[in-house]
Amino acid sequence: MWAPADLNALPTNEDYINAKTAILEMENELADALLALAQIQIRIANLEKDIYERRAWIAPIRKLGFDVLSLIFERCSEGEWNAPLKIGAVSRGWRTVVLNTPYAWSIIDLEYLKDIDAVDTYLRRSGTSPIHARILYDAQERLRNISNRISCAFIWFTLESENLIFPCLRRLRIGNNPPAQYFKSSRFPALRHLVYTGHLHYMETDDSSSHFEDFPLLETLATHTMPERRLSILLRTCSSTLVTLSLAYVFDSQDTCTIKLPSLIFLRIHRGEARSWEWPLNLVTPALQSYIETDDLQSHDGTIHKSLENVTNLRLSRMPPLSKCIQLRRLQIATRDELVYPILKELAVDKNFCPNLEAIEVHLAPGAPVNKDEITLMTLEITKMRERPFQVNFHPHLRDDLPGFPVELCDSGMPCRVWKTQTPCV
Repeated sequence: MWAPADLNALPTNEDYINAKTAILEMENELADALLALAQIQIRIANLEKDIYERRAWIAPIRKLGFDVLSLIFERCSEGEWNAPLKIGAVSRGWRTVVLNTPYAWSIIDLEYLKDIDAVDTYLRRSGTSPIHARILYDAQERLRNISNRISCAFIWFTLESENLIFPCLRRLRIGNNPPAQYFKSSRFPALRHLVYTGHLHYMETDDSSSHFEDFPLLETLATHTMPERRLSILLRTCSSTLVTLSLAYVFDSQDTCTIKLPSLIFLRIHRGEARSWEWPLNLVTPALQSYIETDDLQSHDGTIHKSLENVTNLRLSRMPPLSKCIQLRRLQIATRDELVYPILKELAVDKNFCPNLEAIEVHLAPGAPVNKDEITLMTLEITKMRERPFQVNFHPHLRDDLPGFPVELCDSGMPCRVWKTQTPCV
C-alpha cells in the first residue's frame, strides 16, 4: 500500500492522487474488518447461548423430581412471602411445580398483599393447607376470607378483629393490648400456644375473674408486663394444661399468690429491672424439668423460683443454689462466665452437691478472660472425688435443647413470627 516518502514535505499533485487512492483502500479494509467483528460478536453470542443451554441441559437440578423441587420451593416460601411468584417466572416447569405445591402459597403476609384478589389467589392455590399469616391493623377486611383456615398467626389487635373467629388457629402471637375478654374459646377453640407481646388488661369490674372463664386451655404461654392479679387468674385458668411458661416484668404485688401447675415442664423468668421487687407468684411445679432465669441487673439474690428439687436442666445468670438442685444434670451459665470458679469450688467442698451433674455449659463472650486449661484441670480433680464425672464446656451461644423449651415450628422469616419487616417478636 502506498505511503508518502516524507510526511514533513508538502504533497505534490501525484502524491495527492496516490493518498486518496490509499485512503479508499484503507476505508474498504476497515469496513471489512468491522463486518468481520460484528460477525464474530454474533458468533460469540451464539456460542455463549449454546454453552448456557447445554450446561442447563446437563444441570443436576434437572434430575430433581417434582417432590424434591416442591420441598425446596416450600422452604423458599417460608423465607420470602412472594417466593412462589418469583419461582413461577423462572420456567414453565418450575411454574407447574410451584402451582402444584399448596404449602408454598399458604404463607400469607397481609402487610404486602393489599389486594383482596391477590389474597384470594394465594388462598385458592394453597388448597387445603393450613394458613400462616401476619395480620396488621389495616388487613381486617382481607382477613375475612382466610380466618377459618389460619393455623398460625401474628395479629395486631384492633376492634374490628373482635368480629372474627379462628376455628383452626393453634399458635398465636398478638400485640396491641387486646382485653382478656377477646380470648374466648368460642373465638379460638383450637388455640394452645400464645405469645402475648403487650399488656393484658380487662374492663375494671368487681368480678374481673369472669373475663377469663372462657379462656382457651393453653399448653404454652409467654407474656410480658402483666399485673400480678391478672396473671394469677390466667394461670389458674390454664393450670391443668400449661406445659411451657415464659414470664417477664410481672408487676409488684403486696401479697404472694400460690398457684399449682402440675403439668409444667419448662419455666422461664426474666426479671429485668425488678431487682427491688418481691416476686408475687409462688408456683408449685412438681413436674418441672427445665428452669431458665435471667436478670438484667445480675443480682446476687437467690433464684426467683424456689422449687428446684426436681429440675434436671438449669440456666441462670447468677450463682445457682447447688445444694437444692438434687436432680440437676445440666447447668448453663448465661452471660456470667466468672461464676465458673465459685461453682467449681462449691462442688469441690461437698461431693454430694448435684450428684447427677453431667455438664456445665458456659456462655463465653468473645475475649472473655477465662483460662480454659485451668478450669479443665480443676474439673478433673473434682470429678475424682465424685461418683459421676462431669464436663465444663464453653459456647458462644447456649443450646436451647432443654426439655419443654418452646419449639418454633415456623421459620424466623415467616410472617406469623414477626409483626413488621425484620422486627421479630419475643
